[in-house]
Amino acid sequence: MFDGNPGPCISDPDRPSNDELDALMAGVVKRHKGAIEQLQVRVRPLVMAFYEGQVQAGRVRAEELDTLVHLTLWAIYQRRASYDRRHPFRAWLLHIARGALLDRGEVATGWGAQALAAVDRRRVDQSRQALCERAPDVAALAGE
Repeated sequence: MFDGNPGPCISDPDRPSNDELDALMAGVVKRHKGAIEQLQVRVRPLVMAFYEGQVQAGRVRAEELDTLVHLTLWAIYQRRASYDRRHPFRAWLLHIARGALLDRGEVATGWGAQALAAVDRRRVDQSRQALCERAPDVAALAGE
């Protein structure tokens, strides 16, 4: 019975192994020329498959796919130093993709913006308090 799902987007022979992805990531970490581009070509279908599943689960809108994939590919590069070769690359990749999804969700719902605003307000309040503690007593300056 066909339910409209064509199956995995990457056939087994085309699916990169953890060893291949690990070797590509090692090149990225060592800043080999063209390594990030090669890695992105190999992981893009994996990331796309992850987010397509999120669309099917109703967590993401289909029009967000390209943005999320792009953010994840950029996050791979930004967080390359956090990759630990003792663990499977795909596990690290899913961690990065989930983080991008959560970041997107927090911003989309306003929770992230509210949390950042609260942190900023707290910093301003702390700075104001520190300034007040260091400021001379106005009454003493006025000679009262």
